[in-house]
Amino acid sequence: MDKTQLCFAVFLLWALLCPSHQYVRTITCFDRICPAGTDNCKMNRKSTIDRKKIENIVYCLNPSGASLREYYFDEASNLSPRTYYQDTTYASINIIQSSQ
Repeated sequence: MDKTQLCFAVFLLWALLCPSHQYVRTITCFDRICPAGTDNCKMNRKSTIDRKKIENIVYCLNPSGASLREYYFDEASNLSPRTYYQDTTYASINIIQSSQ
């Protein structure tokens, strides 16, 4: 066996015995996991009627701007009870690559 064949045999053995790494691509919007095809993110925030909480809605948007998935959650409001709050924020997706 010459050097080339030996190197090939070692490489082949290494390739067969080493675990393969598959990379998982996770798309997130505002720390929420979104489905494949998500191109952009949107978050609506507004005060509840009693103004004690802030309602949040995170949208995972496709390239046409249609929602692929929504997340609804509330958080306590630290604003004055007389203050009404409303906000819309757009953001780019965040891609997380991880190996399995």
